[in-house]
Amino acid sequence: MTGIVIVFVIFILIEREDLRDRLIGLAGARRVNVTTNLLNDAAQRVSATCWPSSWSTSPSVSWRDGPLFPAVPNPMLLGVLAALFRYIPYLGIWIAAAMPAAVGFAVEPGYAKATVIFGL
Repeated sequence: MTGIVIVFVIFILIEREDLRDRLIGLAGARRVNVTTNLLNDAAQRVSATCWPSSWSTSPSVSWRDGPLFPAVPNPMLLGVLAALFRYIPYLGIWIAAAMPAAVGFAVEPGYAKATVIFGL
């Protein structure tokens, strides 16, 4: 399902002008100004929601570099996943924090490494 969503997003981004023209055509020739304003407003709102999450990378950097200390495998992958999960509101940051701790728990028996990683 995720792959299908990614493919659709790629095609929508590639054909965005054509898609915009079709949406304006659906609304009718008399409402071109209103439809254009609505599309611009929607784009600004989505951008305002996503932009702060993309520049706020400090948790992703700490989750990428933090697991290097207790020697968790693939810290770069965990950092990239943490950056991607930041776009999921409320729940994404907790999933991103739990992933390195789960890997630390799986790599070494006991709770010490998982506790240190989750503390970071």
